[in-house]
Amino acid sequence: MKHLGTYIIEVLKGDLDSYVPVIHKYEEKISQTFHLYISDKERVEELVMDVFVHVHSKLPEYMDQADNSFDDWFIHKAFHYMMSLIERDNPRRPESKTMEVFFRSLSSKEQEVLILEHIFKLPFSKIGIILGLEQEVVMKISHDAKRDYIHLGISESSAHTCINNNDLFYYVAEGKNKEFIDDHLEFCPACRERLSQIEKQLKSMESYLHPVINGTSYQEKILQNIKPYNKHGRKKKSWKYQLVSVFAIFITCFGFIYFLPQLNEWKTLASNYMSHGEFYNVWDRGTYVAKDKEISLEITNIEVTPLLSRIDYVIETDRELTESYAYTGNHFLVVKPGLVSIKIEENIIPLENISLISTSEDLKKGSLYFDLSEKADAVGHDRFELVLNTSRVGGVFGNWELAVPVEYKKGITETETLELNSSHSVMDTFDILINNLEYSATSNRMEVEIDFTEQEKERILHDYEVYKEKNHLHYFEPPQFNYSYSLVNEKGDAALQFSSNQDIDHYDTDEITVEGMPTTIMEERIFHNYYHDPDSMLATSPMKEGEKLYFQLDDISYTEQIFLNAEFKLEEVERLPLNLEFYGTTLDYATIKTLPEDESRPERYQLKIMGKQPENELLKKFHWSTDPGEENLSDKFYFDSYWEDFSLMDVNDDPNMIFYLEIPVDQALPETLKLQSYWVTYHLPKEYKLKVPLN
Repeated sequence: MKHLGTYIIEVLKGDLDSYVPVIHKYEEKISQTFHLYISDKERVEELVMDVFVHVHSKLPEYMDQADNSFDDWFIHKAFHYMMSLIERDNPRRPESKTMEVFFRSLSSKEQEVLILEHIFKLPFSKIGIILGLEQEVVMKISHDAKRDYIHLGISESSAHTCINNNDLFYYVAEGKNKEFIDDHLEFCPACRERLSQIEKQLKSMESYLHPVINGTSYQEKILQNIKPYNKHGRKKKSWKYQLVSVFAIFITCFGFIYFLPQLNEWKTLASNYMSHGEFYNVWDRGTYVAKDKEISLEITNIEVTPLLSRIDYVIETDRELTESYAYTGNHFLVVKPGLVSIKIEENIIPLENISLISTSEDLKKGSLYFDLSEKADAVGHDRFELVLNTSRVGGVFGNWELAVPVEYKKGITETETLELNSSHSVMDTFDILINNLEYSATSNRMEVEIDFTEQEKERILHDYEVYKEKNHLHYFEPPQFNYSYSLVNEKGDAALQFSSNQDIDHYDTDEITVEGMPTTIMEERIFHNYYHDPDSMLATSPMKEGEKLYFQLDDISYTEQIFLNAEFKLEEVERLPLNLEFYGTTLDYATIKTLPEDESRPERYQLKIMGKQPENELLKKFHWSTDPGEENLSDKFYFDSYWEDFSLMDVNDDPNMIFYLEIPVDQALPETLKLQSYWVTYHLPKEYKLKVPLN
């Protein structure tokens, strides 16, 4: 079989059919990846075609590289472009046993590692090259995600002599402690059962990462949207033509050098830099225009700042255009890495994080925002070009490329910084420090630190020591909190976030002290000078110059390990005393009654655990599971809650209802129901507000 790289030589000669083997090899993998995020089959088809069209346009770069592995080059190009087309929302890690919910809660990097490992079948070494990570880091990301998924679905053994789930996972994944665990498994049926459950859990992850698709090939449609490369190349010109050309070039260069002092340099029309050190729209309309497929794309202005830089553009056409969705709204340009690039001589450096805001109702005017500091080496040059390059405008495939010269050091506008050092305690549990707010004509950057209070760290560490001795824990995992905050105005309108950069402390699990507990999060967030709709997340209106801005804490929570047990006979009882307590939250009594059959559910037991949450403290949400000895007992339950592992309902609906569960009676049930809670989540009460003025 021919190596794929040999087909590319034919493709570059104009043979479009030679691109077919590439399509056949990768279309299913690319389609499976999109199906993890998108249920609309037509949208997936459109995106798969877009990926192959994009990579086809980059094929000359493959011939210029030293490494001739086409598969490695293709996956690198296709994967990064593919991920840029996917809108990913990473909520806090849910206590859910379903792989779909768990996968969507993973960070972008965790998702990318799992996709490359399981769908593209790459070793950790190659995944590291594609993602710019060390091989050991990739392996840790993969193993940590799988281990977390196992912990959500499989309870630890209550026997102190049993091997914990963490050690069993690494036994499966890496063969750690193989001899010792093999000997133990021979005489321990409980651990053999949990090992089987872990293997099933990992297989369910593998199965989820290979979604079933219809198997239809996109080959024909992809080829229809690709413009073949020139088949014949350039004809060699005659010696007379070459002589005339050389003479013309000489005259042109001489004239340019002679008249150069009389010109207004290239600044006026090229770098649009003015003596004030700011960028203005000083060029004539029509200076930077690209036209293809009866559509013109024009750059009308550039603004460069140390925070976000901005390119303003206008689209003109009589054709009917199709909108593309991005997290800021619907647009006629597709946001992707490389939409804007830095060009230094012949080197093209694509920018990865780009956002787009349409500024006219017809979507034909808009602005692209990007952070040039992500390519610090590039912007260290005095002069470079900003390149806008897209293969699709309004759903029409073509080629639009524009380059505008920039004098970065002279043209960059200054920012203003407010040093705040504003410290705030949240319910004696969290310390929040707002360090500063930096703002420019395009954006705002806020630097924030969040950590547990010293008092809360002492409590966490004390509880760990108690649980460690009582339950034979082998490692300490400090609780990681989840949080959200906004930059808002007086009315509460929230600014549209561009990006965040977190620095989270790492830790050695052998020895942890209160002073060394690594839970601090230091974060910089960049916000657009635009507000957004909180439901749709779409950009709405621009900020007003000089208006008051505030830091607003929207939510903060964290989950830690506990050990709590409750036991009930499955029979009606009005008020069964429990007398359980956890740091001020009481589990007072249980009520069990029979509910009659209705239109949607059969006759069933209704179980409620009632208690009381302390005032002026974080609300506690316990996460319950059933006795692991009752196999598949969870399949017998109906429950009204967000959590899928029998947690309580939303704490803000009724904070004093600790647990709610419904169990149909028309089935074999145990006489006694045993519930265990291994985790508790602390939440802000709904009425708690923290809003801090910034300017």
